[in-house]
Amino acid sequence: MTTDPYLSPDLSAAALLTIDTQRDVLDGGSIEIAGTSQALPQMQALVEAFRSAQRPIVHVVRLYRPDGANVDLCRRRLVEGGTAVLAPATHGAELAPELLPDDCPALDSELLLSGGIQALGPREAVVYKPRWSAFYDTPLEAHLRGLGVSTLVFAGCNFPNCPRASIYDASCRDFRLILAEDAVSAFTSGAARSSRASASPCCARTRSPKRSEALPTQPSHPHRRVTLHGHSVTLGRATVAFRALTLTASTPGALAARDVPRVAVRAPRESVVHPLHRNPRDLEGGV
Repeated sequence: MTTDPYLSPDLSAAALLTIDTQRDVLDGGSIEIAGTSQALPQMQALVEAFRSAQRPIVHVVRLYRPDGANVDLCRRRLVEGGTAVLAPATHGAELAPELLPDDCPALDSELLLSGGIQALGPREAVVYKPRWSAFYDTPLEAHLRGLGVSTLVFAGCNFPNCPRASIYDASCRDFRLILAEDAVSAFTSGAARSSRASASPCCARTRSPKRSEALPTQPSHPHRRVTLHGHSVTLGRATVAFRALTLTASTPGALAARDVPRVAVRAPRESVVHPLHRNPRDLEGGV
C-alpha cells in the first residue's frame, strides 16, 4: 500500500458508487451485459456493508428517452428505431432489485432527467448520467463534496466503458479511488485488459465482501468476525471481509484503515495512460 498521503484511500470519508446496474443490462434484459448478473451478489454485499456502516451510496443510472434525444450517438439510431432500452418509467430501467433498500420507491425519471437527485434512503441516492462518465453533466460531484466524501469505491456494469470513464473523471477531480474488481462486470474480458492497465495507476483494487457473511444475523451480536484470504473488515455493526483490504470501525460510519497489505496504489505515469478505446470492440455492449 502506498504511503503517499495524497493517494491512500481515506476510508473514514468513503462512498460507494454503483454504475448502470439496471434490469435491462441483466441476463435476459434488452441490452444484456455479460457478467453483470454474476457480479450482483458481490455488489449486493458491498451495498449492504455500506448501508450498515451508514456510509453514502450513489446509484448512477442511464435513462434513454424514446425519441433518442438524450442518447449517445453510438446508440441513438437504435433507440430512434423503436428499441426500448433503459426507457424512463419502464421495468427495464429500474435498478437491479438486489441493490435496493427495503420499501424502495420506483425511479423518479422526470426528477432524474431534470438533473435532480432521488433519495432512496438515509445517505443513499440515485443520479442520472447522460453519457459514460458519472461526472459528465451530473450533480454527482457537488453531492459527494457536500457529504464530505474524499474516497470512492466503484462497482457496477461493464468496466471498460462507464466504470472506467467514471474512474478517470473521479481521478481528475482528486478523489481517492478503489475498484471492487469482483463487483464489476467485464473486468476480466479481453476488451478490459488494456483498460485495467490504464486505470490501475490511479485506482486501488480489492474484492467485495462475501454476501453470506456481510451482516450479523442477530442485532445482539454487533461484531461478527469473518475472514476472506486472511483479512477481515468491520463496517459499523457488520463484519465483512475483503481479499486484500482491512478496515475497522468501532461505531457506525467511522471507518479507518488498519492494514492494507496487498492493495497497490501507484502514482500516475504518463507512459501508462492509454486511449479509452484501443479497438472497436471496447465499444461493444457498453452503456
